[in-house]
Amino acid sequence: MPAFIIAIGGGALLGAGFIIPTLWPLSFFGIIPLIALSDDTRISLRHVVFLGWLAGFVLSASAIYAVFWSIVPLDWLGIYEPTLQIIYLISGWLLIAGIMAFSTAAFVAGARMFLTDSWRDALLIPSLWVLGEVLGAFFFHVVSFGGGGHLAIDFSLGFIGYQLADDHVLLQAAWAGGVFALSFIAAAVGTA
Repeated sequence: MPAFIIAIGGGALLGAGFIIPTLWPLSFFGIIPLIALSDDTRISLRHVVFLGWLAGFVLSASAIYAVFWSIVPLDWLGIYEPTLQIIYLISGWLLIAGIMAFSTAAFVAGARMFLTDSWRDALLIPSLWVLGEVLGAFFFHVVSFGGGGHLAIDFSLGFIGYQLADDHVLLQAAWAGGVFALSFIAAAVGTA
């Protein structure tokens, strides 16, 4: 199977729960294709990073689609032409998804560089995923920075841990580390 299909599939598995909330368990399996791509030595590091970005783009576009499509019409922005509104929304949606996708690219690059094929990977991979999400939150704050805003890592729409919050048992883990703990759990299950 072509690597780009694997990357898109991984991103789709990670993002499916954002579109259809009952599919949140798929987020446990979305990291598996990304680990397989990072561990494939036939693929260059540059290509692995691009594939990670592609997977992250699908994930991020899935995570933020509702935010962008819920603000129509854009009369409040001074755009009254429906065609221009659609062009503006699609451009902004894809631009922010593309920027946030760099966090997944950073994850696969880190996984490529630090995978050891030992028991340590069971902790390393989920930790790298959470670090990637922290980076993605920072990217989100940079692109959405405005008056009265601040640069931080406290909010992003693309944390896969948000999907796990629908499960009352897993939600109990959030008291220890918030959404990052839930994302760690999702990545750890996929790694196992």
